[in-house]
Amino acid sequence: MGSNPTPGTKYIKNRYWESIEIILKLIIYIILTFFLKCYFYSIGINKYILFYVFYALPYLLIILDINLKSIKREIKLYKNIIEILILIVIITNFVIKKNSKEIEQIILEGYKYPYTFIPTITLLAPFCEEILFRGIILNVLLNNNQYLAILFSSFLFGFIHMNTLQFINGFIIGNIIGVSLVTTFSIKKCIIIHIINNIIAI
Repeated sequence: MGSNPTPGTKYIKNRYWESIEIILKLIIYIILTFFLKCYFYSIGINKYILFYVFYALPYLLIILDINLKSIKREIKLYKNIIEILILIVIITNFVIKKNSKEIEQIILEGYKYPYTFIPTITLLAPFCEEILFRGIILNVLLNNNQYLAILFSSFLFGFIHMNTLQFINGFIIGNIIGVSLVTTFSIKKCIIIHIINNIIAI
């Protein structure tokens, strides 16, 4: 009898699965919107508009997805498996593409223009990322163990940056911002801390 999880335990586990599912979907949206960005770039759409729009688009899509399906629903594991498989297929396709040098050039082009790069890194990124990682994910996990919630959301925040150095930095700053949310209950302060961190990093 003692081995069966209580409804509360099952509820908490579902919350953590929901957070993982959100991140998997966000990665898929980022990759898909990147391909769209490459296409529109190739047909001559203004690079400044592309940089802003396609940075924010994955976050808008994931927030829309959460609102449509409701954060309180039960997670079905097969959906996560399907998403992982889709992600693997997309990444594999990306790696073996013949025009990989052109894609790399498009990435580098975006960072050459301070009028797009600096506002995106210092304003748009903190706003989008804080709304998702602290405003949604951390808030969802805070119903039980606050310390574990902060650590886990910070891990996801570091992971989404997809390189070792930024993972470490993201994990550390994620914990600092997470503590700020728990102590001040202000998403605005979280965004401000994130903006200051990104300005220093530049």
